[in-house]
Amino acid sequence: MNALRTARQGPFFTRDELTTIVQDAVSVESASAAAIVNALIGAVYAQGHLSLNNEAAAAQVAADLGFLAPEADRFRARLGELLALDAIKISAKALDLSTEHEHRFHNARVFTDIRPVFHDDPSRPPAGAVVFHLLQISMRDASGMHEISVAMDNADLATLKYVVDRAVEKDESLSRFLTGVGFSQFLTTEGG
Repeated sequence: MNALRTARQGPFFTRDELTTIVQDAVSVESASAAAIVNALIGAVYAQGHLSLNNEAAAAQVAADLGFLAPEADRFRARLGELLALDAIKISAKALDLSTEHEHRFHNARVFTDIRPVFHDDPSRPPAGAVVFHLLQISMRDASGMHEISVAMDNADLATLKYVVDRAVEKDESLSRFLTGVGFSQFLTTEGG
């Protein structure tokens, strides 16, 4: 735990980093650590809204996850230590804020198709073809995973590229600005 207190320059950990920290701190498997991180985020949220101290929040997480004595006592003690660290609390709050959206992006794919244009007499070779693209976006919400598919032509792709490139430039600009004013930026995933 002492190494954790001094390991980072900035005040934030990504979800993956938090999972590794929890896995090491409470000696559990990665999948269990991920569930604990989710519960930890909930505990930090509960602390703010229910005025729970670290020990009470840790006890609530242990109960929610079904830990039984004597493992529950050890788990509560280690989780209580984690909850006492500002970097853990701030990271959990930032993770909670970063997912506080009705629909959260999961993945995107573009399928490209060619559709032939036939003459009135279909036995003749096609007169040409139409190329179109299908943008498929996967997203999560409270009820689970959903997908939406949108047909696009090359002009639509150019518009989408422009909008995404502009958003990336804004992100880079804001990152430089935040660094310049000494403000830390929380990254929700490894590498951005």
